[in-house]
Amino acid sequence: MRISAIPLMALRLNLPVKGQNLQLHYDLGEDRDYFTSTLELFRPDSAGATFFFVDFDYNSSSAGGASLAY
Repeated sequence: MRISAIPLMALRLNLPVKGQNLQLHYDLGEDRDYFTSTLELFRPDSAGATFFFVDFDYNSSSAGGASLAY
């Protein structure tokens, strides 16, 4: 049995919007040669919306992981 793509797309468009995003960047600035990761979340609900982001810098080899989070 083959399922048509049109009803599936219509079903997908009716779902609430929720999103999260994870990015990894390499900083090429002067005296900055390390990775930075960013985690973002956006979630609307009936009371409003929630948004946050957290950045992690990985610029210390002695830390064994993230050296700074903000």
